[in-house]
Amino acid sequence: MTTTTISEARKNLPKLISQVDRDFDRVAITQLGKTKAVLVSPQELEDLQETLEILSDTKLVQSLKKSSEEVKNGHVLSHEEVFSDLA
Repeated sequence: MTTTTISEARKNLPKLISQVDRDFDRVAITQLGKTKAVLVSPQELEDLQETLEILSDTKLVQSLKKSSEEVKNGHVLSHEEVFSDLA
């Protein structure tokens, strides 16, 4: 994450926006040494919002944890096993 002062951000806003958009870099904007805002790309913001939505669904999180444990324990099906009933 890049950090810049509010004064520098004002001077370089078009460049910072391009940087965030192109590189998916975050830019922390500080005032008097404290971070007051963070510039992120619209795609990253959307991704973060989707992640929060998923994490707020307790049933979905439990299902994901269960699935992850099943994979760790080797309880998986091959491609052939999954699609064998369709043949």
